Amino acid sequence: MNQSTNLTHTDFEKLAASYLTPEIVAAASIRRVDSVEGAEIVGRQARNGHNYAGLVFPYIWPGETRPREVRLRRDQPDLEQQPDGVVKEKAKYLSPPGRANLLYFPPDTSPESLTDADVSITITEGEKKALALSRFYSERSERRLVIGLSGVWNWRGTVGKTTDEQGKRRDVKGVIPDFDRITWEGRRVLILFDANAATKDQVRNARSALIKELGRRGARVSFVDLPADIPNVNGVDDLLAIKGADFVADLLAQAKEAKKPAQKRQQVGAIAFTASESGVWATDEDGSQTWVCSQLEIEADTRDEHNENWGRLVGFPDRDGVMHQWAMPMALLSGDGREYRERLLELGLVISPGRKARTLLETYLNTKPEGKAWCVTKQGWHRGAFVLPDETIGDNSEPIYLQTVSANHLFRQSGAVEDWREQIGRYCAGNSRLILAASIGFAAPLLEPLQGENGGWHFTGPSSTGKTTGLLVAGSVHGGGGDKGFIRRWRATINGLETVAEAHHDSLLCLDEIAECRPDDVNEAAYMLANGQGKTRQSRGGALRKTLEWRLTFLSSGEISIADHVAQTGKRVKAGQEVRVINLPADAEKGFGLFEEIHDFENADEFARHLQRAARDYYGAPIRAFLRRMAGSLDKLRKDYRTFEAALLAEMLPAGAASEVSRVAHRFALAAFAGELATDYGITGWEPDEATAAAKALFQCWLDGRGTSGAADEEAALRQVRRFLELHGQSRFQQIGGLDSEKVINRAGYVERADDDGLIYYILPETFRSEVCAGFNAASVAKWLNARGWLVVTQGYQAIKRTPEGLRRFYGISSAAMDS
Repeated sequence: MNQSTNLTHTDFEKLAASYLTPEIVAAASIRRVDSVEGAEIVGRQARNGHNYAGLVFPYIWPGETRPREVRLRRDQPDLEQQPDGVVKEKAKYLSPPGRANLLYFPPDTSPESLTDADVSITITEGEKKALALSRFYSERSERRLVIGLSGVWNWRGTVGKTTDEQGKRRDVKGVIPDFDRITWEGRRVLILFDANAATKDQVRNARSALIKELGRRGARVSFVDLPADIPNVNGVDDLLAIKGADFVADLLAQAKEAKKPAQKRQQVGAIAFTASESGVWATDEDGSQTWVCSQLEIEADTRDEHNENWGRLVGFPDRDGVMHQWAMPMALLSGDGREYRERLLELGLVISPGRKARTLLETYLNTKPEGKAWCVTKQGWHRGAFVLPDETIGDNSEPIYLQTVSANHLFRQSGAVEDWREQIGRYCAGNSRLILAASIGFAAPLLEPLQGENGGWHFTGPSSTGKTTGLLVAGSVHGGGGDKGFIRRWRATINGLETVAEAHHDSLLCLDEIAECRPDDVNEAAYMLANGQGKTRQSRGGALRKTLEWRLTFLSSGEISIADHVAQTGKRVKAGQEVRVINLPADAEKGFGLFEEIHDFENADEFARHLQRAARDYYGAPIRAFLRRMAGSLDKLRKDYRTFEAALLAEMLPAGAASEVSRVAHRFALAAFAGELATDYGITGWEPDEATAAAKALFQCWLDGRGTSGAADEEAALRQVRRFLELHGQSRFQQIGGLDSEKVINRAGYVERADDDGLIYYILPETFRSEVCAGFNAASVAKWLNARGWLVVTQGYQAIKRTPEGLRRFYGISSAAMDS
């Protein structure tokens, strides 16, 4: 099979720089495609500046003639700015969509070499390196099976489907089936990854995992670190072309054997524990052995900065060989051990059945480890670093681990930043509510360094307007993987919401369907979430329990506002609540519900469905990239934010705005700054100033809906006074100078005609306090009425008026002033 004749002279020159001769290129059937054909091969569209012209490498199984797959190496990959500011190529190699990972074999590979244990194997990265090594071994007359991986982790992948406990179909991850078609038992295997294997954790970890997998299959494994100090050398193909075959032969002769980890032995009283790849074994005094569990290493003692909350950092592989770490609280050993065993079993540890093995496992977990590590009991900012359930981001002299009973969190990652930007971020453009929602997600970890205020935003409107889609988009910034992505539900007890809120410390919390929460609980829950602290409780012994605390932003949705929800109970939402939870209409009034721009989609429903699917496929990477960029520049961010905030507030805030309006404006400013920062970091795909424009527009939308830039309690009190007089002005006020026989039931005061043809209502002091000002401070209401010129006063805020009962004090209100 030979399709390489359409290669250009430049192609042959570049391939020669990878130690490939024209004969090897022809035998490997490498061919050139233009952008249109390349895009068709990999299921993309050649538009918007994306060029898919390049070289195609067929994947052919030894002994067969038809390619089972192809992979495209693009001439002009896309460029992406990394979190550290460096611009790098992305999507350089592409395969058709939905295809499984496969092994690559050079064209001269014989089928017999797959199963002949006398033939050694070399595993390398990529097609060109595999072809270069094939030439190297052939010219040295050395029989060798060369295998190319399409990526250092691509010896693993999706190997099937299963149905989980909820009846949903899930991918099963594992070692790809190609591995099972090769005999590994007793074979010598050399792993020859690129030069960054010695410097890049991801590559080194992949190599270590591959070594363990090959060792489990019975292979004798060695590896070589390529020199990192030779200019223009990344892989073995570059090294062969630049330094020659003899240099590489000498280097391979120095391969290091991958040794199996030594057994670890620890004595606890009369019991000796031995830990190795075969598991943990306990030996009694009489020499009898008990298998306790699969491989489990106690790596370190953990404790917090107050030398409390002690625990054990344990590490172990699951049944698929994937390594897990868990910072286990020692407090779990105080009970019957059920909780910690459940967690270990969830993570894939195999525990021997029976009471004796369980007791021995607890004894083993009490053995003293050599190392020590810091732990925290909730994620977020600690000691200058941001701690996530599975990663710590930022400068810190020692690792910090999140130590919890369970790992039932949604801070997971699927896909890369570029996936999120291409499938979600860029579609937010032109949609103010989507941009604000995502910006609120980026704002959450800025609360602590920029001294921002806790609080939430609540989207209201009829069903099918896109409220949940907005929450899905915002949540995908932080994570996902749950039934509804990153979204949790309002339907929970207050105690349950406290636990959820602490689990989202320094992060975003998304709560859907407020109607599922009892009206009695809504006001308390919203206030609690915004205040950042749960209830104070006593333990059984009478001592105070630790109060749960958190710092977060939250997004909520419902068909009605929180105020309307609370009003169902006959209560009133106070002014502080509108600051803590900002109510926004979900409908953008463009005919598309939440959306203003649906891009190339036929309708709003199709657009929403795309965003929902994408948010379930790509999540978590944006916030990690955001944190990596910001973690090392917090001082500069504080200075930049002060300048940004002052300029934006000068534009947004009306003159004489009340303090609560100012507080809301500050929260919109923080969201705008976060969105602009994420855009500057290359995460969102938005134009500069787009996040700011969205924040300004929606702040004005909130202000218009509020109806005033004044104090909310003052406005609510004045409306209540007006309503009282509208309801009772004719029925509960006796006319001054009227007939003495006039009967007024449940009298609230007196009324008389004023000189301006208006009326003056004289309200009895106790009625004013208990009825007119119900729910407000009466003195404050009198002050506000006087400031508006509504009061008729004689002394202080009161009027002294002669009535049939004599001189009396009242609160006098002028209807003319009130209506002006």
